[in-house]
Amino acid sequence: KKNNIFIAIGGAQKDRTYKKWVQVIDSLLKKQSNINFYLVGSKNGIMDAEEIMENFSNSKRIHNFVGKLTLIQTFERLKESTVFMCADGGLMHLGKALNLQMVALFSGHIHPLMRFIPSDKSTTIHSKNINSIDTNLISYEAQKLLKSPTKKLNLIFR
Repeated sequence: KKNNIFIAIGGAQKDRTYKKWVQVIDSLLKKQSNINFYLVGSKNGIMDAEEIMENFSNSKRIHNFVGKLTLIQTFERLKESTVFMCADGGLMHLGKALNLQMVALFSGHIHPLMRFIPSDKSTTIHSKNINSIDTNLISYEAQKLLKSPTKKLNLIFR
């Protein structure tokens, strides 16, 4: 379970779908080469996942399961996660059910405390527009969770 970052790709709603995972992965790989990435999500994330795979075609550290697993299979795979990066959506709720360490992205009128409680081992980042959340901030927060697990919720507003 060491250094396994799972990323929820795609989303049912455009305003809650993060589109800059390539830059986040790139930033993390430059800082720490021993991370394994697992892309999960439903069919609505297939094109984004393919773009990620094309950008990292030389890497053996990125594994694409987008559109290939059932919800139950995804739930089982997420148990192998050290950090789960996701936008507010269905897979985030699976991560919550598993009490995973997450970097969860929020936008608009949904406050992270509508989804998380102070004892959750996660970082939430909220911005008016989800795709304005800085990729370096996401990778920094994920790396912090990899290095030393947190015991409480960290709320960030941008």
